[in-house]
Formats: sequence, C-alpha cells, structure tokens
Amino acid sequence: EDNEDDSEEIKELKARRRHLRSLVVSSQRLPSLPLKPHSKSRHSRQSAASGPILNIVQGFTILVLDTNILSSLSIAASIIESLRWTVVIPVPVIMELDGLSSNPSQLNEAAQEALSYITSHIRLHVTSLKVQTLKGNYLTTLNVRTEQVDFAEADSWDRCMDDLIPEAAIWQDEYWVD
Repeated sequence: EDNEDDSEEIKELKARRRHLRSLVVSSQRLPSLPLKPHSKSRHSRQSAASGPILNIVQGFTILVLDTNILSSLSIAASIIESLRWTVVIPVPVIMELDGLSSNPSQLNEAAQEALSYITSHIRLHVTSLKVQTLKGNYLTTLNVRTEQVDFAEADSWDRCMDDLIPEAAIWQDEYWVD
C-alpha cells in the first residue's frame, strides 16, 4: 500500500487511514445479535456494506451523541426523558456547541438550544444523560465544560474535535460495565 514515491503527507494520510480502519475493526470485535429474528429472504438482502446488526437493548446500550444532536434535539430529548437509555455526550461535543453558539451562523440558535437543554437536564436525568470527559469521567454540571486538548502530539491521530468524539464511544465499549 505504501509507495516510496509518496510524499510525507500522503504517507501520513495512509497511516491515518490504517489507524482509523483498526478502530473500526476493534469496535466491531464483539458479535452482535439482531433485535428480532429476520426472515431468511430479508436477511439475505442485507448487504455487507450496511454494517453489522447491532444488539440494542434498553438499559444496557449506551448511546453516544455527537454534534448532530442539533438536527434532532427533540428526538434526543425524548430518549433522555424516557429514562430507558443512557445517553453520553462527550465534552468535545459541548465545546463544539459552545463554539457554534457564539458564532453568527445558521446553527447559532440550534446550538444554544441544545446547550440549554443539556445544562438544564444534566442534573435531572443523572442516569440517562451523562457528559463524558476525554479521560472517561462524568460531569455533574456544565460549569466547567472545556478540556485541554493538544492536537500537536506526534503520536496522536486526533487532529480536530470530530476526531475526539468517537473516543467516547470507544471508551464506553472498552470500560463500561453493568
């Protein structure tokens, strides 16, 4: 895959792609079961590109949200308020929402609404809404809602906030215990 004629930038991008693929493979290492049995014909139509069938069980499955919470805040709110699921919002999402809410853009109002909802519900729904730091700790308020992030680390593949958000899902997969 590597070509010695490739520039350093291309070599770095290829290495990053290998790293991201390894993250995908490691996140799929546990076998998953379908929610309900599928008929043979329906199951055979499922393409390999659609990904694995996930075993999603209320009370046992953790949902990690990203900044796209803006586009479906009402759905996220109903999931949180149902008290049947644990919803985790990584601190980088909060930091992105803070940035969006302070900039004059189309997303400004939606970001403010999302932050307002999270801030007002984080204490009311302790079991169903959690804000997770990069170290895996949970915040009980959003009074302190930023973390020191160093994108300059040579051995880190994280280059922007979007790269940090999947880390929360990976942390949940590796360390969450019932």
